[in-house]
Amino acid sequence: MVNEASILVRTVKRAKAPGRVSCFSLIYNEDWFLPHFLNHHRALGVGHFVFYDDNSTDHSREILMGEQDCTVLEAADKDAPRHRLGLMQRMLGNWVLKSFGAGTWALHLDVDELVILPPGFSSIGEVVRYLEERKQACTMAAMVDFYPARLSGRFYDPLGPLQGSPFFDADPVFKWFPDRPRPKIVAAGPRPRLLKKLAREYPAKIPEIYGDKPYRVAKTWKVPLIKSGQGIVRTDPHNINVIPPDDFLGAVRSIADELDALLVVDEMITGFGRTGTYWGLEHAGVRPDIVTLGKAFGGGYPLSAVLITDTIARATPWASPSGSSSSYGGNALGAAAGAAALRVLDEENLVHNARVVGEGMLRELQPFVDEYPFVGEVRGRGLLLAIELVRSKRTKEPISARTSRRIYDACVARGLLTMTYAPRVRLQPALTIDAATASNGIAVLREVFDLAKREHWWDDQ
Repeated sequence: MVNEASILVRTVKRAKAPGRVSCFSLIYNEDWFLPHFLNHHRALGVGHFVFYDDNSTDHSREILMGEQDCTVLEAADKDAPRHRLGLMQRMLGNWVLKSFGAGTWALHLDVDELVILPPGFSSIGEVVRYLEERKQACTMAAMVDFYPARLSGRFYDPLGPLQGSPFFDADPVFKWFPDRPRPKIVAAGPRPRLLKKLAREYPAKIPEIYGDKPYRVAKTWKVPLIKSGQGIVRTDPHNINVIPPDDFLGAVRSIADELDALLVVDEMITGFGRTGTYWGLEHAGVRPDIVTLGKAFGGGYPLSAVLITDTIARATPWASPSGSSSSYGGNALGAAAGAAALRVLDEENLVHNARVVGEGMLRELQPFVDEYPFVGEVRGRGLLLAIELVRSKRTKEPISARTSRRIYDACVARGLLTMTYAPRVRLQPALTIDAATASNGIAVLREVFDLAKREHWWDDQ
Protein backbone atom coordinates (compact mmCIF):
# COMPACT_ATOMS: atom_id res chain seq x y z
CA MET A 1 0.00 0.00 0.00
CA VAL A 2 1.30 3.46 -0.83
CA ASN A 3 0.17 6.96 -0.05
CA GLU A 4 0.84 9.27 -2.97
CA ALA A 5 -0.41 12.83 -2.66
CA SER A 6 -3.39 11.75 -0.54
CA ILE A 7 -4.44 8.90 -2.88
CA LEU A 8 -4.24 5.59 -1.04
CA VAL A 9 -3.58 2.80 -3.55
CA ARG A 10 -3.58 -0.95 -2.97
CA THR A 11 -2.11 -3.54 -5.32
CA VAL A 12 -4.72 -6.23 -6.01
CA LYS A 13 -2.62 -8.27 -8.44
CA ARG A 14 0.91 -8.03 -9.84
CA ALA A 15 2.03 -8.96 -13.34
CA LYS A 16 4.32 -11.97 -13.41
CA ALA A 17 7.02 -10.52 -15.69
CA PRO A 18 6.92 -6.74 -16.24
CA GLY A 19 8.28 -5.76 -19.65
CA ARG A 20 10.48 -2.90 -20.78
CA VAL A 21 7.60 -1.10 -22.50
CA SER A 22 4.69 -0.55 -20.11
CA CYS A 23 1.31 1.11 -20.20
CA PHE A 24 -0.82 2.68 -17.45
CA SER A 25 -4.58 3.13 -17.68
CA LEU A 26 -7.33 4.25 -15.35
CA ILE A 27 -10.29 2.01 -16.12
CA TYR A 28 -14.01 2.09 -15.38
CA ASN A 29 -16.51 -0.27 -17.05
CA GLU A 30 -14.64 -1.02 -20.28
CA ASP A 31 -15.29 -4.75 -20.65
CA TRP A 32 -16.14 -4.47 -24.37
CA PHE A 33 -13.09 -2.47 -25.35
CA LEU A 34 -10.57 -3.95 -22.89
CA PRO A 35 -9.72 -7.17 -24.83
CA HIS A 36 -9.21 -5.15 -28.03
CA PHE A 37 -6.99 -2.69 -26.12
CA LEU A 38 -4.82 -5.48 -24.67
CA ASN A 39 -4.48 -7.42 -27.93
CA HIS A 40 -3.67 -4.32 -29.96
CA HIS A 41 -0.90 -3.09 -27.66
CA ARG A 42 0.54 -6.55 -27.06
CA ALA A 43 0.95 -6.83 -30.82
CA LEU A 44 2.86 -3.53 -30.75
CA GLY A 45 5.23 -4.82 -28.05
CA VAL A 46 3.81 -3.57 -24.75
CA GLY A 47 4.87 -6.15 -22.16
CA HIS A 48 3.28 -4.82 -18.97
CA PHE A 49 -0.06 -3.17 -18.27
CA VAL A 50 -0.94 -1.37 -15.05
CA PHE A 51 -4.64 -0.63 -14.48
CA TYR A 52 -6.16 1.45 -11.71
CA ASP A 53 -9.69 0.05 -11.48
CA ASP A 54 -11.96 2.92 -10.47
CA ASN A 55 -14.69 0.67 -8.99
CA SER A 56 -15.85 -0.96 -12.22
CA THR A 57 -19.22 -2.69 -12.00
CA ASP A 58 -19.03 -4.70 -15.26
CA HIS A 59 -16.64 -7.55 -16.13
CA SER A 60 -13.49 -5.39 -16.44
CA ARG A 61 -11.96 -6.57 -13.15
CA GLU A 62 -12.71 -10.20 -13.97
CA ILE A 63 -10.89 -9.87 -17.31
CA LEU A 64 -7.85 -8.22 -15.75
CA MET A 65 -7.49 -10.80 -12.99
CA GLY A 66 -7.04 -13.49 -15.63
CA GLU A 67 -4.28 -11.70 -17.57
CA GLN A 68 -0.68 -12.52 -16.55
CA ASP A 69 0.83 -9.30 -17.94
CA CYS A 70 -1.58 -7.01 -16.02
CA THR A 71 -1.03 -5.35 -12.65
CA VAL A 72 -4.27 -4.21 -11.00
CA LEU A 73 -4.53 -1.34 -8.52
CA GLU A 74 -7.52 -0.03 -6.61
CA ALA A 75 -8.38 2.55 -3.97
CA ALA A 76 -7.35 1.28 -0.55
CA ASP A 77 -10.20 3.20 1.05
CA LYS A 78 -13.25 2.99 -1.18
CA ASP A 79 -15.17 5.33 1.11
CA ALA A 80 -12.61 8.13 0.79
CA PRO A 81 -13.64 11.23 -1.22
CA ARG A 82 -12.90 10.76 -4.92
CA HIS A 83 -10.53 13.21 -6.60
CA ARG A 84 -11.27 14.86 -9.92
CA LEU A 85 -10.60 12.52 -12.83
CA GLY A 86 -7.91 14.73 -14.37
CA LEU A 87 -6.08 15.06 -11.06
CA MET A 88 -6.23 11.29 -10.47
CA GLN A 89 -4.86 10.60 -13.94
CA ARG A 90 -1.93 12.99 -13.46
CA MET A 91 -1.04 11.95 -9.92
CA LEU A 92 -1.38 8.19 -10.47
CA GLY A 93 0.25 8.32 -13.90
CA ASN A 94 3.37 10.10 -12.58
CA TRP A 95 3.60 7.77 -9.58
CA VAL A 96 3.26 4.65 -11.73
CA LEU A 97 5.88 6.00 -14.16
CA LYS A 98 8.34 6.37 -11.26
CA SER A 99 7.47 2.89 -9.96
CA PHE A 100 8.49 1.27 -13.25
CA GLY A 101 12.14 2.04 -12.50
CA ALA A 102 14.73 3.89 -14.54
CA GLY A 103 14.96 2.88 -18.17
CA THR A 104 11.40 1.64 -18.64
CA TRP A 105 9.42 3.27 -21.44
CA ALA A 106 5.79 3.97 -20.62
CA LEU A 107 2.55 5.09 -22.21
CA HIS A 108 -0.50 6.49 -20.42
CA LEU A 109 -3.71 5.67 -22.29
CA ASP A 110 -7.43 5.42 -21.75
CA VAL A 111 -8.77 1.98 -22.62
CA ASP A 112 -10.62 3.37 -25.66
CA GLU A 113 -7.36 4.71 -27.13
CA LEU A 114 -5.14 2.72 -29.49
CA VAL A 115 -1.59 3.78 -30.41
CA ILE A 116 -0.66 3.74 -34.08
CA LEU A 117 2.92 3.57 -35.36
CA PRO A 118 4.48 5.72 -38.07
CA PRO A 119 5.48 3.97 -41.31
CA GLY A 120 8.79 2.20 -41.10
CA PHE A 121 8.20 0.86 -37.58
CA SER A 122 6.57 -2.46 -36.71
CA SER A 123 6.69 -2.22 -32.92
CA ILE A 124 7.03 0.25 -30.07
CA GLY A 125 10.31 -1.48 -29.27
CA GLU A 126 11.69 -0.33 -32.63
CA VAL A 127 10.54 3.22 -31.87
CA VAL A 128 12.28 3.01 -28.47
CA ARG A 129 15.54 1.84 -30.05
CA TYR A 130 15.33 4.65 -32.58
CA LEU A 131 14.86 7.21 -29.78
CA GLU A 132 17.65 5.80 -27.60
CA GLU A 133 20.12 5.86 -30.48
CA ARG A 134 19.44 9.60 -30.63
CA LYS A 135 19.56 10.01 -26.84
CA GLN A 136 15.89 11.05 -26.64
CA ALA A 137 13.88 10.39 -23.49
CA CYS A 138 10.37 11.09 -24.76
CA THR A 139 8.26 11.57 -27.85
CA MET A 140 4.60 12.10 -28.71
CA ALA A 141 2.89 8.94 -29.94
CA ALA A 142 -0.10 9.11 -32.25
CA MET A 143 -3.22 7.33 -31.08
CA VAL A 144 -6.87 6.99 -31.97
CA ASP A 145 -9.64 7.84 -29.51
CA PHE A 146 -12.71 5.76 -30.34
CA TYR A 147 -15.32 6.89 -27.81
CA PRO A 148 -16.64 3.33 -27.35
CA ALA A 149 -19.77 4.32 -25.41
CA ARG A 150 -21.17 5.89 -28.58
CA LEU A 151 -19.75 3.71 -31.32
CA SER A 152 -18.62 0.30 -30.08
CA GLY A 153 -21.91 -1.52 -30.34
CA ARG A 154 -22.84 -0.03 -33.72
CA PHE A 155 -19.93 -0.41 -36.11
CA TYR A 156 -17.02 -2.28 -34.52
CA ASP A 157 -18.44 -5.72 -33.80
CA PRO A 158 -17.34 -8.34 -34.54
CA LEU A 159 -14.09 -7.08 -36.09
CA GLY A 160 -12.84 -4.73 -33.41
CA PRO A 161 -12.31 -0.96 -33.48
CA LEU A 162 -9.52 -0.52 -36.05
CA GLN A 163 -10.88 -3.07 -38.49
CA GLY A 164 -14.56 -2.42 -37.92
CA SER A 165 -14.79 1.35 -37.97
CA PRO A 166 -15.73 2.65 -41.40
CA PHE A 167 -14.63 6.15 -40.40
CA PHE A 168 -10.92 5.77 -39.74
CA ASP A 169 -7.73 5.41 -41.78
CA ALA A 170 -5.22 3.31 -39.85
CA ASP A 171 -2.31 5.51 -40.96
CA PRO A 172 -3.61 9.08 -41.23
CA VAL A 173 -0.93 11.40 -39.93
CA PHE A 174 2.56 10.27 -40.93
CA LYS A 175 4.46 10.13 -44.22
CA TRP A 176 7.94 8.71 -44.61
CA PHE A 177 10.35 10.60 -46.84
CA PRO A 178 13.41 8.52 -47.85
CA ASP A 179 15.72 11.53 -47.56
CA ARG A 180 14.57 12.40 -44.04
CA PRO A 181 15.80 10.78 -40.81
CA ARG A 182 12.33 10.64 -39.28
CA PRO A 183 8.66 10.46 -40.31
CA LYS A 184 6.93 13.75 -41.01
CA ILE A 185 3.43 14.67 -39.88
CA VAL A 186 1.64 15.75 -43.04
CA ALA A 187 -1.91 16.21 -41.76
CA ALA A 188 -3.47 17.25 -38.47
CA GLY A 189 -5.86 14.32 -38.47
CA PRO A 190 -8.40 12.35 -40.47
CA ARG A 191 -11.57 14.11 -39.38
CA PRO A 192 -12.35 15.96 -42.66
CA ARG A 193 -11.85 12.73 -44.65
CA LEU A 194 -13.91 10.77 -42.18
CA LEU A 195 -16.82 13.17 -42.28
CA LYS A 196 -16.79 13.25 -46.08
CA LYS A 197 -16.80 9.47 -46.17
CA LEU A 198 -19.58 9.38 -43.62
CA ALA A 199 -21.74 11.77 -45.63
CA ARG A 200 -21.00 9.96 -48.89
CA GLU A 201 -21.28 6.32 -47.88
CA TYR A 202 -23.27 6.22 -44.63
CA PRO A 203 -25.70 9.16 -44.65
CA ALA A 204 -28.31 7.23 -42.67
CA LYS A 205 -25.89 6.87 -39.77
CA ILE A 206 -25.34 10.63 -39.32
CA PRO A 207 -28.21 11.26 -36.86
CA GLU A 208 -27.36 8.10 -34.95
CA ILE A 209 -23.70 9.09 -34.49
CA TYR A 210 -24.12 12.80 -34.03
CA GLY A 211 -27.05 12.93 -31.65
CA ASP A 212 -26.40 15.80 -29.26
CA LYS A 213 -22.59 15.40 -29.43
CA PRO A 214 -21.48 15.86 -33.04
CA TYR A 215 -17.78 15.50 -32.19
CA ARG A 216 -18.01 11.88 -31.09
CA VAL A 217 -16.39 10.39 -34.16
CA ALA A 218 -13.13 8.43 -33.80
CA LYS A 219 -10.25 10.88 -34.04
CA THR A 220 -6.48 10.98 -33.82
CA TRP A 221 -4.75 12.49 -30.82
CA LYS A 222 -1.37 12.23 -29.12
CA VAL A 223 0.04 10.75 -25.92
CA PRO A 224 3.53 10.90 -24.42
CA LEU A 225 5.86 7.91 -24.70
CA ILE A 226 8.26 8.56 -21.79
CA LYS A 227 11.45 6.96 -20.51
CA SER A 228 11.25 6.76 -16.72
CA GLY A 229 13.97 8.15 -14.49
CA GLN A 230 14.60 11.22 -16.66
CA GLY A 231 12.75 13.81 -14.55
CA ILE A 232 9.88 14.09 -17.05
CA VAL A 233 6.48 14.93 -15.52
CA ARG A 234 3.08 14.46 -17.17
CA THR A 235 0.93 17.57 -16.75
CA ASP A 236 -2.17 15.86 -18.19
CA PRO A 237 -2.88 12.74 -20.29
CA HIS A 238 -1.66 14.41 -23.48
CA ASN A 239 1.20 16.69 -22.39
CA ILE A 240 4.46 16.59 -20.48
CA ASN A 241 6.70 19.14 -18.82
CA VAL A 242 10.38 18.96 -19.76
CA ILE A 243 12.97 21.64 -19.08
CA PRO A 244 14.84 21.71 -22.41
CA PRO A 245 18.63 21.38 -22.55
CA ASP A 246 20.81 24.14 -23.97
CA ASP A 247 20.95 22.49 -27.40
CA PHE A 248 17.14 22.42 -27.72
CA LEU A 249 16.94 25.77 -29.54
CA GLY A 250 19.75 24.66 -31.82
CA ALA A 251 17.71 21.63 -32.81
CA VAL A 252 14.67 23.86 -33.42
CA ARG A 253 16.87 26.11 -35.57
CA SER A 254 17.93 23.08 -37.63
CA ILE A 255 14.33 21.98 -38.12
CA ALA A 256 13.33 25.51 -39.14
CA ASP A 257 16.16 25.58 -41.71
CA GLU A 258 15.16 22.15 -42.98
CA LEU A 259 11.55 23.26 -43.46
CA ASP A 260 12.46 26.75 -44.72
CA ALA A 261 10.57 28.20 -41.76
CA LEU A 262 11.27 31.27 -39.63
CA LEU A 263 12.48 30.93 -36.05
CA VAL A 264 10.75 33.43 -33.74
CA VAL A 265 12.23 33.93 -30.26
CA ASP A 266 10.30 35.72 -27.51
CA GLU A 267 12.68 37.78 -25.35
CA MET A 268 9.96 39.76 -23.57
CA ILE A 269 11.03 38.38 -20.19
CA THR A 270 14.47 36.95 -20.87
CA GLY A 271 15.93 39.88 -22.82
CA PHE A 272 18.12 42.77 -21.66
CA GLY A 273 20.20 40.86 -19.11
CA ARG A 274 17.52 39.02 -17.15
CA THR A 275 19.26 35.62 -17.43
CA GLY A 276 22.81 36.94 -17.01
CA THR A 277 23.41 37.42 -20.72
CA TYR A 278 22.11 40.28 -22.84
CA TRP A 279 19.71 37.91 -24.62
CA GLY A 280 18.37 34.67 -23.22
CA LEU A 281 19.00 32.95 -26.55
CA GLU A 282 22.74 33.47 -26.08
CA HIS A 283 22.77 30.44 -23.76
CA ALA A 284 21.90 28.33 -26.81
CA GLY A 285 24.10 30.15 -29.33
CA VAL A 286 21.23 30.45 -31.81
CA ARG A 287 20.56 33.22 -34.33
CA PRO A 288 16.79 33.70 -34.79
CA ASP A 289 14.94 35.37 -37.66
CA ILE A 290 12.56 37.39 -35.47
CA VAL A 291 12.86 38.54 -31.84
CA THR A 292 10.07 40.11 -29.79
CA LEU A 293 11.04 42.67 -27.12
CA GLY A 294 9.29 44.39 -24.24
CA LYS A 295 9.13 44.79 -20.45
CA ALA A 296 12.68 45.87 -19.47
CA PHE A 297 13.03 47.58 -22.84
CA GLY A 298 11.20 50.65 -21.56
CA GLY A 299 12.59 50.68 -18.02
CA GLY A 300 9.06 50.92 -16.61
CA TYR A 301 7.51 52.68 -19.62
CA PRO A 302 5.18 50.38 -21.68
CA LEU A 303 7.29 49.74 -24.75
CA SER A 304 7.63 46.80 -27.12
CA ALA A 305 9.37 46.12 -30.41
CA VAL A 306 10.14 43.45 -32.99
CA LEU A 307 13.62 42.77 -34.36
CA ILE A 308 13.83 41.20 -37.81
CA THR A 309 16.57 40.42 -40.32
CA ASP A 310 17.21 42.61 -43.34
CA THR A 311 15.89 39.84 -45.58
CA ILE A 312 12.53 39.82 -43.83
CA ALA A 313 12.39 43.61 -43.70
CA ARG A 314 12.74 43.77 -47.49
CA ALA A 315 10.08 41.10 -48.08
CA THR A 316 6.37 41.60 -48.78
CA PRO A 317 4.27 42.81 -47.02
CA TRP A 318 6.64 44.50 -44.55
CA ALA A 319 8.56 46.32 -47.27
CA SER A 320 5.35 47.81 -48.69
CA PRO A 321 4.81 51.56 -48.05
CA SER A 322 1.87 50.71 -45.78
CA GLY A 323 4.28 48.82 -43.53
CA SER A 324 5.55 52.13 -42.15
CA SER A 325 2.07 53.11 -40.97
CA SER A 326 1.23 52.51 -37.30
CA SER A 327 -1.08 54.28 -34.85
CA TYR A 328 1.42 54.11 -31.99
CA GLY A 329 4.68 53.09 -33.64
CA GLY A 330 7.64 55.41 -33.21
CA ASN A 331 6.15 57.18 -30.19
CA ALA A 332 8.65 59.86 -29.18
CA LEU A 333 8.24 59.41 -25.42
CA GLY A 334 8.53 55.63 -25.73
CA ALA A 335 11.65 55.95 -27.87
CA ALA A 336 13.26 58.28 -25.31
CA ALA A 337 12.39 55.90 -22.44
CA GLY A 338 13.83 52.94 -24.34
CA ALA A 339 17.04 54.80 -25.17
CA ALA A 340 17.47 55.84 -21.52
CA ALA A 341 16.86 52.29 -20.25
CA LEU A 342 19.40 50.80 -22.65
CA ARG A 343 21.95 53.46 -21.70
CA VAL A 344 21.59 52.66 -17.97
CA LEU A 345 21.80 48.95 -18.73
CA ASP A 346 25.23 49.49 -20.30
CA GLU A 347 26.61 52.24 -18.05
CA GLU A 348 25.76 50.44 -14.79
CA ASN A 349 26.88 47.04 -16.11
CA LEU A 350 23.55 45.47 -15.17
CA VAL A 351 23.93 42.35 -17.30
CA HIS A 352 27.04 41.42 -15.32
CA ASN A 353 25.24 42.30 -12.08
CA ALA A 354 22.34 39.99 -12.97
CA ARG A 355 24.72 37.11 -13.60
CA VAL A 356 26.80 37.55 -10.43
CA VAL A 357 23.94 38.27 -8.00
CA GLY A 358 21.80 35.56 -9.58
CA GLU A 359 24.53 32.96 -9.14
CA GLY A 360 24.75 33.92 -5.47
CA MET A 361 20.99 33.65 -5.00
CA LEU A 362 20.94 30.23 -6.66
CA ARG A 363 23.69 29.00 -4.32
CA GLU A 364 21.67 30.15 -1.31
CA LEU A 365 18.41 28.67 -2.57
CA GLN A 366 19.58 25.23 -3.74
CA PRO A 367 19.90 23.79 -0.19
CA PHE A 368 16.15 24.46 0.22
CA VAL A 369 15.46 21.25 -1.76
CA ASP A 370 17.02 19.13 1.00
CA GLU A 371 15.87 21.28 3.92
CA TYR A 372 12.15 21.58 3.14
CA PRO A 373 9.83 18.66 2.28
CA PHE A 374 7.68 20.91 0.08
CA VAL A 375 10.46 22.32 -2.12
CA GLY A 376 10.63 20.07 -5.17
CA GLU A 377 13.17 21.98 -7.26
CA VAL A 378 15.21 25.18 -7.47
CA ARG A 379 16.51 26.31 -10.84
CA GLY A 380 17.28 29.38 -12.89
CA ARG A 381 19.80 31.61 -14.58
CA GLY A 382 20.78 35.14 -13.73
CA LEU A 383 17.93 36.94 -12.02
CA LEU A 384 15.27 34.61 -13.43
CA LEU A 385 14.90 31.94 -10.74
CA ALA A 386 12.18 29.44 -9.85
CA ILE A 387 11.15 27.37 -6.85
CA GLU A 388 8.71 24.47 -7.29
CA LEU A 389 6.52 24.02 -4.19
CA VAL A 390 4.99 20.54 -4.00
CA ARG A 391 2.88 18.36 -1.72
CA SER A 392 4.86 15.28 -2.75
CA LYS A 393 8.40 15.20 -4.08
CA ARG A 394 7.66 11.89 -5.79
CA THR A 395 4.57 12.92 -7.74
CA LYS A 396 5.45 16.64 -7.97
CA GLU A 397 1.84 17.49 -7.18
CA PRO A 398 1.83 21.26 -6.50
CA ILE A 399 0.80 22.69 -3.15
CA SER A 400 -2.75 24.00 -2.89
CA ALA A 401 -3.78 27.57 -3.73
CA ARG A 402 -4.61 28.03 -0.05
CA THR A 403 -1.06 27.12 0.99
CA SER A 404 0.43 29.39 -1.66
CA ARG A 405 -1.64 32.27 -0.32
CA ARG A 406 -0.48 31.58 3.26
CA ILE A 407 3.15 31.72 2.13
CA TYR A 408 2.54 34.90 0.15
CA ASP A 409 0.77 36.63 3.06
CA ALA A 410 3.52 35.59 5.48
CA CYS A 411 6.17 37.04 3.16
CA VAL A 412 4.28 40.32 2.77
CA ALA A 413 3.84 40.59 6.55
CA ARG A 414 7.64 40.42 6.83
CA GLY A 415 8.26 43.01 4.15
CA LEU A 416 8.99 40.70 1.20
CA LEU A 417 6.89 41.13 -1.94
CA THR A 418 7.55 38.29 -4.37
CA MET A 419 5.62 35.86 -6.56
CA THR A 420 4.95 33.20 -3.92
CA TYR A 421 1.21 33.28 -4.63
CA ALA A 422 1.49 30.21 -6.91
CA PRO A 423 3.17 26.81 -6.50
CA ARG A 424 5.72 27.68 -9.20
CA VAL A 425 7.42 30.62 -7.54
CA ARG A 426 9.26 33.06 -9.79
CA LEU A 427 12.00 35.24 -8.34
CA GLN A 428 12.66 38.16 -10.66
CA PRO A 429 14.17 41.04 -8.66
CA ALA A 430 15.22 44.29 -10.30
CA LEU A 431 18.40 44.10 -12.37
CA THR A 432 19.86 46.76 -10.07
CA ILE A 433 19.58 44.62 -6.93
CA ASP A 434 22.80 44.12 -4.94
CA ALA A 435 23.96 40.91 -3.25
CA ALA A 436 23.15 42.09 0.29
CA THR A 437 19.56 43.00 -0.57
CA ALA A 438 19.10 39.67 -2.37
CA SER A 439 20.38 37.76 0.68
CA ASN A 440 18.01 39.69 2.95
CA GLY A 441 15.08 38.64 0.78
CA ILE A 442 16.16 34.99 0.86
CA ALA A 443 16.47 35.20 4.66
CA VAL A 444 12.83 36.30 4.87
CA LEU A 445 11.83 33.46 2.53
CA ARG A 446 13.71 31.00 4.73
CA GLU A 447 11.92 32.32 7.83
CA VAL A 448 8.54 31.76 6.18
CA PHE A 449 9.52 28.31 4.90
CA ASP A 450 10.69 27.35 8.40
CA LEU A 451 7.24 28.28 9.71
CA ALA A 452 5.53 26.33 6.91
CA LYS A 453 7.69 23.30 7.74
CA ARG A 454 6.92 23.40 11.47
CA GLU A 455 3.19 23.72 10.90
CA HIS A 456 2.98 21.31 7.91
CA TRP A 457 1.35 23.85 5.63
CA TRP A 458 2.05 21.76 2.51
CA ASP A 459 -0.38 19.07 3.70
CA ASP A 460 -3.28 21.53 3.46
CA GLN A 461 -5.81 20.55 0.80
